[in-house]
Formats: sequence, structure tokens, C-alpha cells
Amino acid sequence: MLRGNFTGYRLHRSISILLGFMMMLTPVFFDQNAIFYLTPFGSLFLFIYVFKATGKFSISLLIFLAATLLSEYLFLTDYEKNITLTCLASIVGYAALLFLMKPVLKKRVTAFSKHNLVELIVGFITLSFVLLYIVYLVMPFIPETSLFLLTVVVFGITMSVCFIIPNYNLHPDNIGLIMIGGSYIAGTVFGFIYYFLYNEIPMLMMATFMMVFMKVTLATYITRFKRIEKDSTYQEYI
Repeated sequence: MLRGNFTGYRLHRSISILLGFMMMLTPVFFDQNAIFYLTPFGSLFLFIYVFKATGKFSISLLIFLAATLLSEYLFLTDYEKNITLTCLASIVGYAALLFLMKPVLKKRVTAFSKHNLVELIVGFITLSFVLLYIVYLVMPFIPETSLFLLTVVVFGITMSVCFIIPNYNLHPDNIGLIMIGGSYIAGTVFGFIYYFLYNEIPMLMMATFMMVFMKVTLATYITRFKRIEKDSTYQEYI
């Protein structure tokens, strides 16, 4: 059974992870744009993995992967020139990610008093500080500030949801959302540092690693939606 599952759909996730490591090493030996010869295949194998594991063709996941791929490409090639398309693609990707989390978002809280309000507040303050500090550093380089700030707001809302859900829905599998949000923030921060502040290969490698980790974790989390909802002790967590 385990071997059947691996060859059936987990193999696709493993191939995507392997491609992710290849993407990390690509800037060391080739031009940074060479990453984008591998990125579409990594996203494709993740999509196939989710499709085979769930038996469902997820339009939201497809839109998220495509929008994220487009925004990454436009960002690294010429962000100042492509800022409008980059921001629009990013917003579409964030919206698709929120829609992907709909099965968990629709669950109502039954005992909010038992949940981690202190951790929630600290996490929100930390997230806000990181985003505002990065915005402060790169704002002088941004030609289209209004659209950029709108993108930052939507990104902040999306990441807040990733951190809030595990605090009111304490199912163990929801820890994946914290990993998704944390790696997404880290990948974005490293990307901006690389492009605007410190144009060195290690920054690009870290940004690539975090984004690959985020996508793999998201794909894995999506395949566990049914297990989360069918858990016999589900109500104990909300």
C-alpha cells in the first residue's frame, strides 16, 4: 500500500522537491533567470500530486501556482518596469490562497476563550513589524506606491489568516498553515532584500528555498483537508 501510494502520487511531490533543490543551485552555476526553466515543472508536478491525491481538479490551486509563478518571474526580471503586472498577479495569487483555505475558514469557533489570544496578538504585532519595516526599506525604490501598498495590505491579510486559523482551530494538521505563512513571508523578505538591498546569490537561494518549501507544504496541507474534517475528535479542536 505504501509503495502504491508513493508511486501513485507522492512521487510527483518528490520530483517537485528535487526540482526545488536544483532551482536553489541554479544561480550558483548559471544566470538567475535560468531558475524559471525549472519552476514551471516544479509547480506542475505539485498540481498533479494534489490532483491524484484528492481526485479533484483544483482551479484555485492552479490559479495560485500560475499567479505566483508569473509574479516571481516579473519580479526578478525587472520589478520597476513590471510592477503593475507583478502586483496584480500577486493579488490574484493571495486571493486564490484564501479560497484554498475556505474548507477550514468556514468552521466556526465554539470556545474562543480557550484559545491562544496572547500568541495571536504577539504574532500579529511581529508580522506587522516585519512587513512595515520591509516596506520602509524598499519604498524609495517603488515607482507605483499606491498599488504596491494595496498588494502589501492583501498580503498581510492573507498571512494573518494563515497564523490565525491554527489559533482557533487547534487540529494538529493546521500547523501546516503556520509553516506556509512563515515560509511565504520569509521568501518574500529574502526576495526584496536580494532585489533592492543586497544583490548576492545566497539571498536568492534562500528566497527560492522558502518559496519552494511554501508550495510543497501547501500542496501537502491541501491533501489533508478531508482528514481534518473527518477526524472523529475534530470538535475538540474548535
